Order: sequence, then C-alpha cells, then structure tokens
Amino acid sequence: MLGVFTSCEQSGPPLSAVIVTPASNATVSGTTAVQVSVPDKATVTSVRVYARGTGEKGLGTLLGSANRAPYVVSWATGSTPNGDGLEVYAVASGPGSSDGMSDPVPVRVSNPDAPALNYLVAYNLPASVQAGSLGIKATRPPRLNPALVHADSTSSAVQTQVKSSAVLSPQFVTSLTDPLPSEARDLTVEWAWSPYAGANGYDILLSKTSLAGPFTTVQSQVAVPTGTQKFPLPLADAKPGDRVYGVVAALTNNATDRSSFSNAGAASFLQNQQSASPADKQVVSDGRPVLSWLPLSGADAYLFFLCNKTCSDQDATDLWSSYNGKSFISQTTLSAFYPASWQPLASGTYSWWVAGVKYNNQSQAVAFSYSSLRTLVVP
Repeated sequence: MLGVFTSCEQSGPPLSAVIVTPASNATVSGTTAVQVSVPDKATVTSVRVYARGTGEKGLGTLLGSANRAPYVVSWATGSTPNGDGLEVYAVASGPGSSDGMSDPVPVRVSNPDAPALNYLVAYNLPASVQAGSLGIKATRPPRLNPALVHADSTSSAVQTQVKSSAVLSPQFVTSLTDPLPSEARDLTVEWAWSPYAGANGYDILLSKTSLAGPFTTVQSQVAVPTGTQKFPLPLADAKPGDRVYGVVAALTNNATDRSSFSNAGAASFLQNQQSASPADKQVVSDGRPVLSWLPLSGADAYLFFLCNKTCSDQDATDLWSSYNGKSFISQTTLSAFYPASWQPLASGTYSWWVAGVKYNNQSQAVAFSYSSLRTLVVP
C-alpha cells in the first residue's frame, strides 16, 4: 500500500487519505473513477481529488470532491492533457482536524480523440520587433521553425560557418562592464499542432499554474485545410521567469463537439538576451565581423543571424547564421567568427542579432530570447 503524507493546516489530529484507484502508473482514458480510502470516516467531511504535473508543489487542478463514503470522484480525463507527466492525489478535510494529503499517484492519460501538439514556445522579443514589420501574428522571428531546433542538431554545411573563440576579444570583455540598456520587451507564447481529421476549428488553451491546468480558452480559430496550425499570443502581464502551459482541442460537427485535450507543452520565458560586439553602427573595415554576446542565464545554446537588411523583415536574407532553415549548430560559445573561406562582406549596412535558446528534457527548443537588433557598416 502507498504510504501516507499528512500536512498540518489546522489544529487537531491529522487526517489521512490513500488513493486506491487508479493504480500507480496506470493508463486512464474517458471518465475514470478515482477512489480514496479514508481510515477515520467519522471525522472526514470532504475528500478532494487533484491532478498536477509530476513533482509539482502547487495544488494543480481540482478533479472533483466527495463528502461521504465511499469516496469516489469521477474524473473526465479529456479535460486534462494527454500523455505522461501527471499525478493525482487526494486531500481529506474535517472539522477540528488538520487536512491530510495522500501520496501522489503517477498516471498517464491516453484519449484516442486528442490532437497532437507539436510544440509550445515562449518568445522574449524586443518590443520594437513586435510593433514593426515582423508581425508576430503572421510569423515567428526570424522565419524560424522551432520544431527543427534540437539540442543534438548538427549540420556540416553550417558547421564550417562558425569558429569557437577560446579567448574573448578585448571589445567583448569591455562590453561586459558596460551598463545594459533598458528596453521594452514583448513576451509571446506560440502553439503549433498537427491537423486533426474532420476539425472545423480549434480551441487554444493556456494555464499559468500547472501542467494539469486548470486551462482557460484564450482563442478559438477556424481550421486551415492543410499544414501545421499555429497561434501566437502576446502576454501583457508576463515577465521573464514565468512558466506557461498550453494545450489544444479540436472542434468537430460544425464546432458543436470538442475533442479531448492534446498533450501539454510547457515553457518558461528567458531573461533578456544581450549582444556584446560589434556595437550598433560600428564599422567593420575588413568585411569580416566577429559577433559576440553576453551569457544568458537558463540558455542552453545560442542562435545568431547576420542579414542583408533588418533581420526581422520578412524579405530579409540570412547571409550568415548558425541556422540554415532546416537545422542549426547547438552553438554554446559566446562568439562567432566570419568564415575565413568566404568572400568578405561587400560595402553596405548589415543587421544582426542573437537569440538564447532553452531546451526541454526531450531536447526540443521551448524558449527563445532575442537581443536588440544592431547594424554594422562595411565601408
């Protein structure tokens, strides 16, 4: 039998509770009964059942309650995310006694009618990019497919474009002591999911508390005929460090029926990425720039882009980057040298920026923080 953990929130003898069903690591679907055993039934007046992400400390989402024996709660699993990473637990309450919490029981929700969420990504962007020609509602910066950004991504064709620097340039070291500029930032979360057969539309749902929810519908949108479905949402009240969770549900039968929730995505917003050198509008006389940037807490790797015009513009071309549109180097150093085998940049003004990247435990990119856009000048 599972052990019992008790918490003391009131005076009096502590109560206790044990999850009887579902069993540990059970797969559940549809409407599932959660049965709770309470040794001292005379004292208990209520049993509440919750679901949360595995290892989370918060309450999670309330699945239901029972106020008399047998203590059984009907759990509509379609309103919690599909897949792994969830646990259920019970809390017993009664007058004059402290609440008792059961040990959590790990479970896996598996509903066959659930759509598949491809990714949930948290973007930290300069506000000027959001307000400018990039148009976050139309695309993501900078024409990047997060589904292709993995911790183990390598490409020999791209690899030749980057050299690691064992010694930081004096210009970079100096910039570490410079005061960092204050700038407005926009924090945006984006969902992407595969088409669902027969869907007329989709509900996009967000939680700020737990992988299990509760989830709030933030948008309902019409299904497009083909291709990956996407939805970006700027969060005016978010700040770096905040964690968000997202799911989607398919709407069928002229949007009168809603499917079970998809698997959940989870992401935390990174702090603001900062560039180091070249400084904005700096002249690079030999046409062979060395880009450098500050380390970003929480970032696992970095993406850099040098463009023929403002990198956030939709018609900009990436002339030099650690990302080639299909894969990228998991760049962990803080500088990149223009390839010696390439022709120097022609005379003109170029745009560049860098993004810190965070991976989840499946090596998928879940957060990007972009620096401010800078220019460099080749005379």
